[in-house]
Amino acid sequence: MRLRFLVPLAGALACSTNPSVFPGGDFSGPSGLAIAPVGDRDFLFVANQGANELRAIILCNSAPGASTTCPSNQDGQFLPGPIRVFPASIIDVGERPLRLAGARLVDANSTLHGAVLVAGLDAVLRVVDAANLFAASENPENQGIAKPPTHDVTLPAAAVDVVATSVQGPTVSAVVATQAPPGGSAALTVVSVFLDPTTGLARAAATQQCTIDFVPTRLALIPGETVGAGDARPAHVYVADGTPVGTPGGVGDGAVEFSVPAIPAIAPGSPTTACTVFRRLPASDPADSPRRARALRSLALSPAAIDKAGDTPLPAGQFLIGVTAPDPALCAAGGVRACAPSIAGPGVVCADQGFLSCGGGRVVLLSNDPATGQSALLRAPASATGAPMQPLLPPTPAREVAFLGRPTCPTPPCTGVRIGFNTSVSPQVFHEAIVGLTSTEDGSLTFIDVQNLRFFDDTRDTVGVPVTPSFLAPVLSPAPSAGQAATQLNLAPPAAAPGTQIAGWFNAGVSRNATFQVVWHAALPGLDSVGGILSRSGTGPIQLTVPSKDLTPWITSPELQLGPGDFVRSLSFTTTAGCGDLVTTFSSPDIPIVAVLPHEIDLQAVPGFDPDPSCFASGNVGGTFEVHAGSTAAGGWAVVEDSNVLARLPHGGQFVLTGPRFDYPVDPDSTLGAANTFAFSFSITGPQPLVTGTAFIGANTAGFPTFDGRVVSSVRDLSSFGTPGFAGPILVYDSVRYPNDQIVFTAITGSNSVMRSIPAQLGVPNANPASFFMFY
Repeated sequence: MRLRFLVPLAGALACSTNPSVFPGGDFSGPSGLAIAPVGDRDFLFVANQGANELRAIILCNSAPGASTTCPSNQDGQFLPGPIRVFPASIIDVGERPLRLAGARLVDANSTLHGAVLVAGLDAVLRVVDAANLFAASENPENQGIAKPPTHDVTLPAAAVDVVATSVQGPTVSAVVATQAPPGGSAALTVVSVFLDPTTGLARAAATQQCTIDFVPTRLALIPGETVGAGDARPAHVYVADGTPVGTPGGVGDGAVEFSVPAIPAIAPGSPTTACTVFRRLPASDPADSPRRARALRSLALSPAAIDKAGDTPLPAGQFLIGVTAPDPALCAAGGVRACAPSIAGPGVVCADQGFLSCGGGRVVLLSNDPATGQSALLRAPASATGAPMQPLLPPTPAREVAFLGRPTCPTPPCTGVRIGFNTSVSPQVFHEAIVGLTSTEDGSLTFIDVQNLRFFDDTRDTVGVPVTPSFLAPVLSPAPSAGQAATQLNLAPPAAAPGTQIAGWFNAGVSRNATFQVVWHAALPGLDSVGGILSRSGTGPIQLTVPSKDLTPWITSPELQLGPGDFVRSLSFTTTAGCGDLVTTFSSPDIPIVAVLPHEIDLQAVPGFDPDPSCFASGNVGGTFEVHAGSTAAGGWAVVEDSNVLARLPHGGQFVLTGPRFDYPVDPDSTLGAANTFAFSFSITGPQPLVTGTAFIGANTAGFPTFDGRVVSSVRDLSSFGTPGFAGPILVYDSVRYPNDQIVFTAITGSNSVMRSIPAQLGVPNANPASFFMFY
């Protein structure tokens, strides 16, 4: 079928909804994107991993008013196949094509003759000749003109990523990263792409190769950078290091810059040697305590650009954006922790929210200077102490990154992104030298204000309203009886300490969207049905032996602290009991716990549960119990965020929650840069509830929410067809057809589509700033 080019409504912009059509056919899992030019049109190639093929979209690229052979009815349409109503399917591209790179070749007549490099799950780099495919599509009666992809480069192992220089010429250089084969090492391979003088088709040959001692995840080049006159190879290639459990400042931390000319030439019959000329760009910060390595799963280098006035050039490669990979060490970084001396006291319990997704999907910003060999994490904004900047986190974890930015433009200022259509009648255009982009797990394309080291925000950046976290006041359930005083949840009053000046101790850029429950005598998670063998000696405690369950994690957990003073309720007893003393009723009594061992819970006899020892004479009497938090020193209240128990809180105590910083507000306070700052605090006062399971919850939900206050500027399809989105690679497209605007293509893998957006046109009526390529 032909491409359905979806025209959005006026409101289909940042944080809004575009009309969509449910995708059909076999176009599934679009992954890699690449541009290959052919004369007066460019071809956007999309890797269709669901069918092991490529599809190509025609983009006319002539300047406005110039004569062209690319008619408007072809612009934005799929490259047609032999039957014109169906798109051409470029097959023989290997198993699951994942990564693409476009090569801007020029033939002997100085005509652009583009090609695409395809990397998939096999150890072969394939070359697709875009000019040949276009010629075949223009001659549907002679489809034999179309040649299959060439199999020119055999790789050491399956490719991780491939990138090609953006510089055009008769020969174009590319770099491929391959994973480590069994017993071997990952490698970098430099590839030369050229036109075969005999066939006229694009080919490739491996020219240089070396091994690396870490796990590569992505490659990036400095846009437009070359070695120098007469050598169009890139001077450097940057490799994201995704090695898990890394060393701060070493392997598994940040990215690595390699000198491309220094990669050894391939010598047939000789073993591949290690890469020797490299520089590591750590993504961790020496000022952090503890300093943790940050492995990366994606990265991008900034292009050459000009400032707002259009007269001060910024060199390419000055900034690096990286996306962090999950860190196993951060999966357990939350939970109860020691309170700061300034707030420590009786009944004060401090906990931390920890890192969402184990720290994965966060955005780090680095400065970079290849000439001097220097790089560093950017400093926290407005920080007089030079505190380390904490990674940013979009509303859902980041996947891939890119930059907007141009070295020239016909009508300065350049590099605009239009912000605030949903929050302001007059959306503003921000003309920054460069703008960061990140795709996210909910299918969004989100904009990063690199100059101010934060996300663009529809509210903060248009109507001047500062980011203000808040919460929805909870209700007590069940409500107290008539005439009975109610238990109260009270926000912590403002204090003089930094980060506590707002009631509830909310902080912009720290307090996040979450759902809380505060439950009295809650059933402990994982212990809501504990079964074992019952026994008793004389009038002593009743022993519940649980040979199949180790209770140590619940005993030692600082969040749960299972121990004496907690209680159980019986759920059932085995029918072999033969004893009237063991009868489970609807209103089981609270049975106090007097001791806990790894495989045993000792229970105190109470009215309604005081069985005679003779009840257990058979030796195989079993019972099943529900374990609850009691009114112990640990506390009778359980504080639950989403589905995680953060801490137990004594009645009358104060709960203090901290969290990692994920964004920077307009007016940063003196705590900026601290690894953890205050996120939420409250106390519970009044009479203790009379009913087990009494909880503070939302008025219409299971829990009461907190809000981070952000309206992060982004573009996505919020219709039912855009869910789940799960956005992937980003391609920033420049064309003389759009002299003042850059176009961004984003692969939306989760909804089988490719999103096209023009950030500078968001909110402009009838400008078609966002649309989607899908099958129907």
